[in-house]
Amino acid sequence: MSFLKNAWYCAAWGSEISREPLSRTLLNQKLVFFRKEDGGIVALSGVCPHRFAPMHQGTLHGDVLACPYHGLQFGPEGSCVHNPHGEVIPPALKLSSFPVVERHAIAWIWMGDPAQADPAKIPDFSAHDDPDYAMVGGRIPIRGAYQLVSDNLLDLSHTQYLHPVLTVPDDPDTSYEYDILQDGDTITTVFNTRNLKPISFVTFIWPDAPQRLDSFSGVRWQAPANMLLKIHFVSLDPTAPAERRIWGAELITPETDTSCHYFWATARDFRQNDEAFGKMLGEITEKVFTDEDGAMIAEVQDNMGDAYDLIALHPVVLPTDQAAIRARMILKKLIKQEERDASAEPA
Repeated sequence: MSFLKNAWYCAAWGSEISREPLSRTLLNQKLVFFRKEDGGIVALSGVCPHRFAPMHQGTLHGDVLACPYHGLQFGPEGSCVHNPHGEVIPPALKLSSFPVVERHAIAWIWMGDPAQADPAKIPDFSAHDDPDYAMVGGRIPIRGAYQLVSDNLLDLSHTQYLHPVLTVPDDPDTSYEYDILQDGDTITTVFNTRNLKPISFVTFIWPDAPQRLDSFSGVRWQAPANMLLKIHFVSLDPTAPAERRIWGAELITPETDTSCHYFWATARDFRQNDEAFGKMLGEITEKVFTDEDGAMIAEVQDNMGDAYDLIALHPVVLPTDQAAIRARMILKKLIKQEERDASAEPA
């Protein structure tokens, strides 16, 4: 698979990275992450160029990582700084280094040309840093191509059938609104439910919810697969105006051609100091995606075999697939442009 390289991907939650080297495969590359003594994050190729040993099993000496097999030591820029087997350090004895920026509780990695790694291009997930919101999050390994997860999240109509906790009962007084907005290469889906009776999820987060409310939801997609989910419930009781807001991070990073990492978070503006509630909300979120979305995507991938391009298999396309199709077209365009730019560079 051709991946978009010149883009920011979520490599990990910042809380996952410590002085203990962390192994993670991204875009078919084995990497190792660790924090320097000053707290900065280092990302290096995770395989020693000598005998291909796993660098995450190595030990840190200050900001230098030693290979667990033969003790070769590599600095945070990837250069070999000590060869215990001789004074000469061969030029090829180095690890690739990747730019990392920690922002909004996320460790963002740039897998392409380091000179193009502009932090200003990091997507906005500032709700994670907002003192008026409380956040819980995690990572779920998905046995399926990463664009299948984007497809899933850009078509919220599936919630009515796949997720019992989000199912809306038939009600002639309830109406639906669906729209797709596009601003350059950014896509935003709108999926609103009007005059809704509280569903299971609402009664969980809002036990004294009004008898009727409006539900506003949508997803902002930015290449390669960084999505911001908005969920907003508003009371329709004029005597008791109230609302509940959730901002969800849906960050999908390829692991291999047919597997990926799903980094998720929910930031809420209610019950911010209720740690027990936050834990339950996180457990429900993780269970829903693991047991329902993730399980379904794995079944889809099994039916696709080793294929990762859904469109190449000529699926039947429904109106609710429009956002996912647009996202795939944008990503394909960006990858082709990146490949053209690379081939045009002088050797």
